[in-house]
Amino acid sequence: TLVIALVLADAAWAQREVVVLAPPTVDERPVLVQAPPPPPVLVPEERWVEIVPAFRADFGVRTWISTGQSSLSVAGANGTPPTLSHLRWSRLNNTIFEVTADLVWRDRWILDIDLGAGTSGGGTLRDRDFNDDGSLSSDTAHRLRNDQLFYFSFDLGYRFAAIEFDRRPGRFTFDGLIGFQHWEERYRAFDGVDLYPGTRVFTPGLTATNRFLWDSLRLGARAKLEYPRWSVEGRIYVIPFTSFEDTDIHHRRDDVRHDPSFIDRADGGGGVQGDLTFRYRLTPYMNLEAGYRWWSLRSGDGYTITRTDDADFISPFNGARTFRHGLTLGLSFWF
Repeated sequence: TLVIALVLADAAWAQREVVVLAPPTVDERPVLVQAPPPPPVLVPEERWVEIVPAFRADFGVRTWISTGQSSLSVAGANGTPPTLSHLRWSRLNNTIFEVTADLVWRDRWILDIDLGAGTSGGGTLRDRDFNDDGSLSSDTAHRLRNDQLFYFSFDLGYRFAAIEFDRRPGRFTFDGLIGFQHWEERYRAFDGVDLYPGTRVFTPGLTATNRFLWDSLRLGARAKLEYPRWSVEGRIYVIPFTSFEDTDIHHRRDDVRHDPSFIDRADGGGGVQGDLTFRYRLTPYMNLEAGYRWWSLRSGDGYTITRTDDADFISPFNGARTFRHGLTLGLSFWF
C-alpha cells in the first residue's frame, strides 16, 4: 500500500507545469538613460550704479582769466546827429576770482549760485565825437584801468532727465534753468593821446570814469555727462531781457557836473552766455576742473541825461554792448 501511494504522488508532481526563467536577451536588458545636465547658473552682470543722495551740495572756487570789450553810442539832441559820441573800451583783461554753489534736492530741484569779483585790470578807451553832418570832430585814445568788476547770479532749475548707463559706468543729466544776473564793470581812463585833430595835449591824470550796470533775466539749460573718473558739463543761457545803466563822469570838463556828468539808461536788449567745463576726480569728493566761458550782452535803445549846473538835458541813447570771454580753472567739492 505504501509503495502504491508513493508512485501516485510522483505521477501527480510530474503532471504539474514547470516554469523555467530564461536569462534575458540582449534586447530585453535595461537601458540606461543619461540625465540632462543641470541648467546653467546665470550670474547677473555687474553695473555701476551711483547712489544719488536726497540732497547734494557742490561748492567750487574758480579763476576766470578773461578779456573783453564794451561800447556805447549816444545821439545828439533830437537825434541830430544820429551818433554824437561813440566810446569803445577794448582789451579789458581781468583775472576774476569766483565762488560757486550748486544745490540739488531729490535729484530734481536745483539752486545754482555764482559770485565773482575782479579787482585789477587794464585796457584802452577810444573816444570819438561827430559833427551834425556826421563828420569826425574829435578822436582820442586813453589808457584804461578796469579796477572794479563784480557779478552775482542765481538760477532755479528742474532736472528733466537723469539716465544711468547699463553697459558702461556713467550717468547723464539734463536740467532746465531760469534766473537773474547782476553784472557791473568800472572803467577809469587816464592821460590821453589826441588822434584828431592832433593839436591837443593831455596832462597826466584821471580823465573819465564809466560804470556799466547790467541786470538780466536768464533762461538756460545744463547738460552733464559723468563717469567715475571724469565728467563734462555745459551750460547755455539766452537773455530775453536786460536793463542797462551807465554813469559817466568827465573829470576835466567844466561845462557838466561831476556827480555824474551823464547817465545812460536802456531796457530791452538781450544776449547769450555759456560755458563748458571738464572735471577730473582727484579724490571721491574733490575735482580739478578747466573750461571756457563767454558772456555777451547788448542793450536796447534808451535815453541819455546830460547834467549841467543850470539844467538836465535828455537825448536819445543808441545802445551799449559788453562781451567777455576766457579760460576758467578751479577746484570743486561735493558733499
